[in-house]
Amino acid sequence: MKKIIGILVIILVVWFAWHIEIGQEQNEIKNADIVETVSNTQESQEIKTQKKVSLEGKTIGLFGDSLVKGYGNEKGGFANYLKQELPNTNFVDSSKSGSTITSNTGTDDIIMLNQIESLKAEPKPEIVVLDGGANDIMGYSLGFLNRDLQKEIGEVNQNVEGVTQGESVIADLEAVIEKLKKELPNAQICYVQPFLLDDETISHLTEDENARAEIKLRRDAFFAEVQKMCAKWNIEYLDLAQNFVGTGNTYKQDDWIHMNDAGYQLIMPILAQKLKDMMPYEKEENAYNALVIGNSITLEKGGIGMAATDKEHDYYYLLEQKLKQKYETVAMKRISAIDWEENRIISSRTDWLKEHLTEDLISNQDLVIFQLGDNCVPTESFEQSAEEMIEKVKQHSPNAKMIWVAMWFINEERLAMIPTICEKYGIEFINITDLVTEQYQSHIGEKRTGTKGEDITVGTREEAFHPNNEGMKIIMERIYKNLES
Repeated sequence: MKKIIGILVIILVVWFAWHIEIGQEQNEIKNADIVETVSNTQESQEIKTQKKVSLEGKTIGLFGDSLVKGYGNEKGGFANYLKQELPNTNFVDSSKSGSTITSNTGTDDIIMLNQIESLKAEPKPEIVVLDGGANDIMGYSLGFLNRDLQKEIGEVNQNVEGVTQGESVIADLEAVIEKLKKELPNAQICYVQPFLLDDETISHLTEDENARAEIKLRRDAFFAEVQKMCAKWNIEYLDLAQNFVGTGNTYKQDDWIHMNDAGYQLIMPILAQKLKDMMPYEKEENAYNALVIGNSITLEKGGIGMAATDKEHDYYYLLEQKLKQKYETVAMKRISAIDWEENRIISSRTDWLKEHLTEDLISNQDLVIFQLGDNCVPTESFEQSAEEMIEKVKQHSPNAKMIWVAMWFINEERLAMIPTICEKYGIEFINITDLVTEQYQSHIGEKRTGTKGEDITVGTREEAFHPNNEGMKIIMERIYKNLES
């Protein structure tokens, strides 16, 4: 019996060792594929870095309240300090001390909406910086605004286009942004928060416990909603006040509200860098910029589209050569969005967009091709995520011609969604489902060569299902025909 047990133990040990070895080999193969795919994705983004347009000679518009104006500080406010950081930049300062967002103060000359008028003269600002809200938060509680006319902070309505309706501070602030975008449609906008209205500050502003409680409630409500508003209107939000946390009154004047010289000196370099970062990328003169965001048909093993036999036979290369016949300079690039397609969590797909569709990558494009929809994004959330991607690209390349190519691995529900999405955003839809036949597919055993000369063999049915050279050629021809029409 003991011998039998011993033999069984030996068999089990050998069996486990064998399976561990096999498992390791399989993992090594799988990991090799993953590394190769990731490498290809990164390789696709190793592009010539674009340069930002310089702020030199440009105009920056400023408006808001006493924090922008520099009340009580002998050296002034934002305009003075930014000139030191950006010496060759012009400034138009329409800020006014005591300004409020809300329109119910009865004093028209300090309402922020009316400050926009002085920003309309030539040269119009390329960037506009504004603050606002401190007086609306504190004024009624501290008794320097008419309490009978108090407005609630309100909430941003994310489900409607245009200004949130109703009597509220947020609704009035949205009206400011809407007018600003109408009067200065080409300006970048940055809302800044330079005022640390923390509990310590509030305790120095009033001894009235009711007033303190009210200020805290209005503060928390306002800054939560203003960030939502910035996201809704696609404007920058910069929290400068965080730099004052835990510093007491070091960077403030005796009133605990307005900044002193040290306070401005601390935050102005941060703001100046933000404004530099907000400038668009330069577009090379006479260059035609094209970007392809796709899946394995666009970029896979070997740094080419699957299953083209080499780099000169995938649709991306063929299209690039056609464009080079027409334009003096062609700057074309591609990125694999397979991870975006296959991710089943909406927020994770959003994170992917933030990480991979960088401003540098998607700015100044003349042509953007989306070759997506084949893989297993949950159908019920595909439309939402696709629109999020489109809107991000349009934000940085608003004048680009856009094309959506679909689909090879056919999903009828997603295929039905794509033309609707395209129509909504003015995107051309190219349907390639009729090409999904043996005539235009690869086959197991097909030899392929990567961009670095590596040998690749089509080894699975899934790989073999991809377009062959002829299929790639027809895909290119349909895209180019659309460009020519």
